[in-house]
Amino acid sequence: MNTTDIVNVINAAMRAKCDGLNCRIRGLAKAVFVMDSEETGFPAIVTADNDRYVFIDDDYIFGTYHRLNAKTYSHDLKSGYGDSSKTICTFDMSIVGWGFIKHLSAEALEALIISCIPKKDYQVVKTDFDAKRVSQGELSGIPYFIPEDAFLFRLNYTVKVPVKNECIELDEIFNQ
Repeated sequence: MNTTDIVNVINAAMRAKCDGLNCRIRGLAKAVFVMDSEETGFPAIVTADNDRYVFIDDDYIFGTYHRLNAKTYSHDLKSGYGDSSKTICTFDMSIVGWGFIKHLSAEALEALIISCIPKKDYQVVKTDFDAKRVSQGELSGIPYFIPEDAFLFRLNYTVKVPVKNECIELDEIFNQ
């Protein structure tokens, strides 16, 4: 399982529950920095065609996107005869949610997201509802005003998956 698989599992469940709603459920965003600036950056979905989609869009009642914050590796030692050691990768992820309170509350969107996160191997860690802190973390060097009728939050979650301890082929690494 890789980052794309993790995001797709959650997004598929969200899309199924939100079918017919005017919402924007996005994939994995990455930091895009403004040319000639080391401090100004924003999250964006960058497609294979090099199209970029920035997060908040008032054409939709709410939206989400994911961020990969870190990956850590731990080694599980053998627990008994015949058991083999294995490496566990923990993905430290976030879902950033935004919306407009005339349609739903931040807590309602959080509950929807949590209901779409599988219970096996996934764990919700915490949600930060401080919109100012979240926007400052997401928008480096960009002053951004969040309208009174909008909300923004970050839900942190982890996913633990075993790592294959074998050689991989080059075609498994590179996009075809």
